[in-house]
Amino acid sequence: MFEMLTRDVRLAVRRLIRTPGFTAVALLSLSLGIGVNTLMFSFMNAALLQPLPYPDAGRLVMIYMSPPDNPGQYGQLSPPMFFLVRDHSQSFDAVGAYDGGRQVNLTDDASGFAAERLSGHRISSTTFQALGVKPILGRFHTPAEDLSGAEPTVLLSHALWQRRFGGRPDIVGQTALIDGQSTAIIGVMPASFEVFDGSSDAWMPFGFAPAAAQGSQRWLRGVARLKSNVTLEQASADVLNVAHEYERMFPDRGKWTVTLQPLAEALFGGMRQPLMLLQIAVGLVLLIACANVAALILTRAVSRQRELAVRAALGESRGSFVRQLMIESLLLSLAAAAIGAFATWISLRPMVALTPAWFPRLESVAVDARVFLFCVGVCVMASLIFGLIPALQASRPNLVRGLQESSARASGGKSRMLQLQGLVVVQVTLAFVLLIGAGLAIKTLVRLQGVNLGIDTSKLLSLQIQLPRAIYMKDNAGTAPGITLVDYSAAGPLLIDRFHEALQHVPGVVRATGAIFPPLTGHPGVEFMLEGAPASGRPTFTSYEMVTPDYFATLGSRLLVGRDFNDGDRANTPWVVVVNEAFARTFWPGQDPLGKHVTFKFYNKDGELPREVVGVAADTRQFRGETRSQPLVYALHRQQLVRQRASLETMRMRMAFVVRANGDPTALAASVRAALARVDPAIPVTQVRTVDSYLSAQLQGERFIATLFAIFAAVALGIGVIGIYGVTAHAVSDRYREFGIRRALGAGTSNVLGLVMRRSLIILVIGIVLGVAASLALTRFMENFLWGVTRSDPATFLTIAAILLGAGIVACLVPGTRATRIDPLVALRQD
Repeated sequence: MFEMLTRDVRLAVRRLIRTPGFTAVALLSLSLGIGVNTLMFSFMNAALLQPLPYPDAGRLVMIYMSPPDNPGQYGQLSPPMFFLVRDHSQSFDAVGAYDGGRQVNLTDDASGFAAERLSGHRISSTTFQALGVKPILGRFHTPAEDLSGAEPTVLLSHALWQRRFGGRPDIVGQTALIDGQSTAIIGVMPASFEVFDGSSDAWMPFGFAPAAAQGSQRWLRGVARLKSNVTLEQASADVLNVAHEYERMFPDRGKWTVTLQPLAEALFGGMRQPLMLLQIAVGLVLLIACANVAALILTRAVSRQRELAVRAALGESRGSFVRQLMIESLLLSLAAAAIGAFATWISLRPMVALTPAWFPRLESVAVDARVFLFCVGVCVMASLIFGLIPALQASRPNLVRGLQESSARASGGKSRMLQLQGLVVVQVTLAFVLLIGAGLAIKTLVRLQGVNLGIDTSKLLSLQIQLPRAIYMKDNAGTAPGITLVDYSAAGPLLIDRFHEALQHVPGVVRATGAIFPPLTGHPGVEFMLEGAPASGRPTFTSYEMVTPDYFATLGSRLLVGRDFNDGDRANTPWVVVVNEAFARTFWPGQDPLGKHVTFKFYNKDGELPREVVGVAADTRQFRGETRSQPLVYALHRQQLVRQRASLETMRMRMAFVVRANGDPTALAASVRAALARVDPAIPVTQVRTVDSYLSAQLQGERFIATLFAIFAAVALGIGVIGIYGVTAHAVSDRYREFGIRRALGAGTSNVLGLVMRRSLIILVIGIVLGVAASLALTRFMENFLWGVTRSDPATFLTIAAILLGAGIVACLVPGTRATRIDPLVALRQD
């Protein structure tokens, strides 16, 4: 048996070498199909299949609170719910919590480093226990350090320990100045450790205030480790009992439920749909390649009819034919897989560079054992798809016909020609589907890039600062029902004013302004009341932005009526706001908004003052994909309450400054950093970038999908054109004698070319019609990724049909032109 297989392999290799044209085209088609599938799977493997970097990660779950009116919505935990799950559930080895991230300033003059901004998380003392990790130096936080009043402590990431502290082995017990407060370093985490997003430099305890046990705000992210003998279903039933206890404790908050979700699904499940969409796209590319190679094999089998008939006449079995032909197919697939795997390895780094930075576990994208096995599996599957049916067809030679005809006159017959044409129809149909996907993705990207944002983004440079908490904020200044209050220092807005003034005097700066969020990156919401409006049972919310003077002039946004904020608007003068068109249109239709009053409500009886509307600004987009402008109120940064809820820290303690340059804005980066450092060197300046650059980054996902679809569609179109050309060329060869006779009887060039093109056009039209139907059925999976274009967009469908029809016609012209040059005498002399 082994000798027989060895002989068949040698014969297959010799046959492939003797037909270099067939082998090259088949290898090119298959390597492209297998290569793009392997490349796409390497990304899916990293995001969805790689195990999480925690011991026994399958037992880790996320804990969510779901509101009474929407039990399917996954939300964050309130502190009392976290305490209840941690202390009363029976299903977990440990229950921890962390926040959504906290930016802190690190200054330590003794280190010789400049101040820098750190990305960190606040965590409970049980979080790392739940994750199953330990520090390489030092210890974790203690339960006592979870509470307010404890000495501040911090755990360092391995990268920060190396970068900032030189990897000192005696770092535990040292202190660092974090947000203006001396903080004890209690440990260093391993280099491989990350808390989900991979961006943390440090971890600090929550410092829960006593009022947190009654808090209603939901801002904690819960994570737990299931006991080894507890299933997810059992744990879910257990936490429902905890939810009932929460309901008994806080009957006025409604019937909240607690939901569990496997950690891997919670972190990366949202990537499944887009990755599956792309994997389906590359699967279509592979099917096109297989159909193309199957057509080539059928065409090649025609020239081998006499050989197979002779071998059958000599007694060789059909099984032997099938085995030999399948070995040829498998060899082609293996060679194509090797080329495709190499191409994947070469293209992996450029593709990673093209991938959006938010793509999960991007650093893990590699050709590992799982990706290699996938490549081998695709190779075997491809050989079966394109090899088996042609092998079965070719292994049934017509002995009489095959022995009578010479190899030059061997014909596949009408049945085989129909098979070839059917394979080309499949290629055209699938290529049309991919081209439609690419067209819709590209059109979405173009529409998003063309959105009128409402501001002039050219020559704008953005930068951010954050005030140190220990200096400009006093924790636990008071309580309100379910809310922790803090005092924000009046010195904070004064320092921001000094920063603002310093930026205005930088050479090359035309104007400068500031806001809590960079332009066009969204706004938080706030409850408000209108002067004289009747009380309603439901609160009314609006988007909210806190800005410095010169905001609208700097951004190039229009003020329709009224005025901008100015230096005369102070904390001790009447408080004022500017509203956008959408706000005025929604709440004061047909009225003059100027002089009316708006009162914010951050919590009950917060002491907020009514604010007079002094201007109406033109609508701007909060983000590119916004379909219509939302109501928005602009307030002045220095007209804010001193005592306010702690959750507003991100709004009150940071500022995103924007400067308009009179030239290249990037040339001002060093100057603006230096100007702010002269005001306060202990406050780091971060995220110095042009507004255009981060607006472009907002479209990374759409650009990534459009680019991949364009690549896949181009590959599919190329393979499809090869298939159309091959079948047309075979048809011309099969009808060589007929065309010679027609030429001898006086048929002109246009008549012969028309005969060739007519059949090819019919195949193209059938493929396009089927492609339209398939696209209408399959593009529904793309609806979530489209913007400004429908999945049945007529212009896209007509354009793609024209492109495919034009490419097909060009592919048919070469063999068609050859048919017009057939010499009748040569054709009639053939056997």
